[in-house]
Amino acid sequence: MAGKKVCIVGSGNWGSAIAKIVGSNAARLAHFDPRVTMWVFEEDIGGRKLTEIINSQHENVKYLPGHKLPPNVMAIPDVVQAATGADILIFVVPHQFIGKICDQLKGHLKANTIGISLIKGVDEGPKGLKLISEVIGERLGIPMSVLMGANIASEVAEEKFCETTIGCKDVAQGQLLKELMQTPNFRITVVQEVDTVEICGALKNIVAVGAGFCDGLGFGDNTKAAVIRLGLMEMIAFAKLFCSGSVSSATFLESCGVADLITTCYGGRNRKVAEAFARTGKSIEQLEKEMLNGQKLQGPQTARELHSILQHKGLVDKFPLFTAVYKVCYEGQPVGEFIHCLQNHPEHIMGYQEALFDGAEPQPPEFNGPFGKEDESERAEPGRERRKRKFEAGSRPSGRVFAGVRGHGQGFAPVTEALVWFLPPGSDSKWRTDAAQLQHPGEDMPTAKQLADIGYKTFSASMMLLTVYGGYLCSVRAYRYLQLRSARRQAAEEQKTSGVL
Repeated sequence: MAGKKVCIVGSGNWGSAIAKIVGSNAARLAHFDPRVTMWVFEEDIGGRKLTEIINSQHENVKYLPGHKLPPNVMAIPDVVQAATGADILIFVVPHQFIGKICDQLKGHLKANTIGISLIKGVDEGPKGLKLISEVIGERLGIPMSVLMGANIASEVAEEKFCETTIGCKDVAQGQLLKELMQTPNFRITVVQEVDTVEICGALKNIVAVGAGFCDGLGFGDNTKAAVIRLGLMEMIAFAKLFCSGSVSSATFLESCGVADLITTCYGGRNRKVAEAFARTGKSIEQLEKEMLNGQKLQGPQTARELHSILQHKGLVDKFPLFTAVYKVCYEGQPVGEFIHCLQNHPEHIMGYQEALFDGAEPQPPEFNGPFGKEDESERAEPGRERRKRKFEAGSRPSGRVFAGVRGHGQGFAPVTEALVWFLPPGSDSKWRTDAAQLQHPGEDMPTAKQLADIGYKTFSASMMLLTVYGGYLCSVRAYRYLQLRSARRQAAEEQKTSGVL
């Protein structure tokens, strides 16, 4: 049986670093075709074509110089020719070009082709957010997975240890892709939350631009830590608002989440270019040419697309860090104003975080009394009258109070069993019913009046028990005292008798 053919669509520094891994694995694993094709956007390098240089010298001298590619990786300038007959497509191009590439590939792929996107960005669709994997999947009609993680291309090429995350809904496909791309120094975890993995990879670039602004303005690590924390908070909030699938906190703890965010905010090119932007005042486009050999920066572009989506949904004010990056990059806002975004971030307002995650407007904090939620008018009411009114109305206790009762209910069991001995005749059954409800509260929670009644009975019975027990202790002590007194008298009598004799 022929091995599965692999095509890498893209040949920048990240695409070339992945080609080094995939080429080596495909050459040694029997169920992959050893010949790996890589689509290369043709460029002229010193009078020679880039594809010719790669195929003869086995090195991408423009985007990943100094790192040899496996000889079984073949550079091809035509994307359709490169992808023909491929079973697995690995997409590694700037996200703003993916639409045009898909249009070229449409109708030229074999049946049962699968794809995996390493592209970090989002697209704006007619109905709002479109993930790049969704764009590719819909246009080409193929199942898509994603790979995101704390992976700086040069370090991956140098085979320095790192981790990454594959998001794949199909377990078998996820295992196949992991086998194709994992090495001892490039360890992979597979999760099924594809949307969350991809959204992490896109949004962290915006946060990294903000971190670069801080570096360029001369702020320290404390400020950058604040950028990372606030940025992560906005990433999680955005994912919960826009991802169609489940969003779990565990995914943000994978390499695609907090690890990728930290790495990018300290060592990624988005941070480096943003730092130069803040220090020099040069445009993003000029810095891309000077620092990235013309490669496109993902952070500002993603910030612009995200801003359009948030504006359409009326959510701009809920993502102030994302918005500030957009305004600095595209609306001419002074980069020095970025620090004001941090100083006045609504996260520092009580109750904002809950409102953000719930998708509701920020609300003033609620006051919870022992009998439930209270508004300002109720708090102005004299305490005794308020408590009496709620008590007589049979108000339910607040969740906070009842949670305390629920947590300690099991500890009441031996006490209630003992106290029932001292209750008046005829009250045994009623007491057991109320006590059981207190120990195991279900949907029918006791009212405040019932709870108080149980408490009164508990207190009364406790006093009875303590009285009996106290009487018992006093009796024992009195008995022992009388015994001791009798013994002393007997000893005194014996001494007198001895003296007389």
